[in-house]
Amino acid sequence: MNVLVTGTATPFAELLLPRLLAHPGIDLVVGIDREQSEFVHENFVQVLIDPRSAQIARVLRGLDAVIHLAAELAEADPVASVVGTQNLCALALGDDGVGSKGAHQLLQESGQTDVFVEVFLQSLR
Repeated sequence: MNVLVTGTATPFAELLLPRLLAHPGIDLVVGIDREQSEFVHENFVQVLIDPRSAQIARVLRGLDAVIHLAAELAEADPVASVVGTQNLCALALGDDGVGSKGAHQLLQESGQTDVFVEVFLQSLR
């Protein structure tokens, strides 16, 4: 499974990425953020991009699931958070104007880190 993770420069991503990539069902993780992540792994690719950008449609191609962590921006920039989340949801669901099939799963972090990670990893079984 190929997964897109937004907000990969966040502390939550530091906890999620190693566990995600340790799972045998994960082949590739593409991370997007406006800032560079310090995480390094042979099956992790970082793309520096604003979550509001329409270019995210290109990044989503060939991916099976989206884990949206970038909503943490809400306190610092609520408009960017809402617009970025709306854009990502539409694109992940295949609404990119060019007939993309979209991702099979779209998950958004809700603040319960361990529960979130376990639920996602169990869904891969």
